[in-house]
Amino acid sequence: MTKTLTSSTSSALRRLTPTVAGRLLASLEKQEAQANPLSLIEDGHLSIKTAEATLQPLCLNCAQTHVLGVIKACLAKNKPVRLLILKARQLGVSTLIEAIVYAYTSQQSNLNSFIIADDIDGSNYLFEMSKLYQEKCPPHLRPVEKRSNEKKLEFENIHSQILVDTAQNEGAGRKYTFRLVHLSEYAFFKYPKELMLGLSQAVPSLPGTMIIKETTANSFNFFKEEWDTAVRKENDYIPIFLPWYWEERYRMSVDGLVIGDPLFGELSKAEAELWTRMKSEDISFPEERLAWRRWCVKNNCDG
Repeated sequence: MTKTLTSSTSSALRRLTPTVAGRLLASLEKQEAQANPLSLIEDGHLSIKTAEATLQPLCLNCAQTHVLGVIKACLAKNKPVRLLILKARQLGVSTLIEAIVYAYTSQQSNLNSFIIADDIDGSNYLFEMSKLYQEKCPPHLRPVEKRSNEKKLEFENIHSQILVDTAQNEGAGRKYTFRLVHLSEYAFFKYPKELMLGLSQAVPSLPGTMIIKETTANSFNFFKEEWDTAVRKENDYIPIFLPWYWEERYRMSVDGLVIGDPLFGELSKAEAELWTRMKSEDISFPEERLAWRRWCVKNNCDG
């Protein structure tokens, strides 16, 4: 919030006592969050667990920044947000979408949001993110909880709530009207057509509403058909592909790497094409990323 203050406002704040200035700043941040809930994310008010088992403010990586940019572009055009995201693992896409769900639901009134994952473990994992955002959100931005259990996070006074279910329930969400829906690991859903028949009608086609389907790949199933339809622009869903090499942690020492080395057979066959693609996207350290890819395929993907 402080970076958006005008110079005259900043000057006025400096003339106030620390206590009064702090209260005024908190009030301004609250007003901004209500007008633009995404400021909770962009101003670093939400916290996440890291791979190192620590808590830190959510700081957007390349993939998260790209997805948020597409969402903001839709909002700027006053269009409903309908996204179909095909992602690599560990890019933080679910983390970002949960942050968006929490930001809007915690700052705006009369809003129902819905989280649905492919199984109960996935739903619980995502829901715990929302609860952590709530727990660690600064007090002046954090709404009072009315109810928090394994099925919903409901906020006092503003009449907004986040609900959770699994894709194993083909009638999930049919009883509600939602503004935001997050479908996680969508390609692994058991009843996708039955589920979407109800959910699509539970979300009005209005500006600001969101249906975001994100998933890793799962062979050539219903998701592949939906993806191809979106690519051909035969519906309103925007297809977003997030490749593995956008993750900065996916790098290893080159150690004499020869791109496309025939000694590695199928493992290195696509490396030249991948190297060219990364260079065309101005991706740094392409050799280190290819070295990580060789290691990952051999050790994490059974070759």
